[in-house]
Amino acid sequence: MYDIIAVDDAPVIRGLISNIFKMLKWKAVVFETPEEALAAIEETGTRILMTDINMPGMDGATFARIVREKHPKMPIIALTASVDEMDLNPADFTCVLSKPFGVSHLTQVLTNYLAMAKYAIVDNE
Repeated sequence: MYDIIAVDDAPVIRGLISNIFKMLKWKAVVFETPEEALAAIEETGTRILMTDINMPGMDGATFARIVREKHPKMPIIALTASVDEMDLNPADFTCVLSKPFGVSHLTQVLTNYLAMAKYAIVDNE
């Protein structure tokens, strides 16, 4: 199981997120499309999902709804540069981070949700 799966169509953001994951030694992966991430979630699983909102093809809001149906307790974090938080369904997203985000802020948010996700998984066993 992955700690985190992230999706963003922008290569620069994927590289930044990937470097953060490596630096913190998290078992995590970054995908370019929601379709790739859906396959990984179903095959391997993840504790946390992070997704960009504005992407070609399937947008992040649609992606979150699909994941939320199968995994209602999974933390799902929206990353967005142009969508107002009020335009997103709060039932689909646990948290919204606006781009550009600070590395320390992203790290803190993910650390907190990862701790909660691990605790929740232990409690459910």
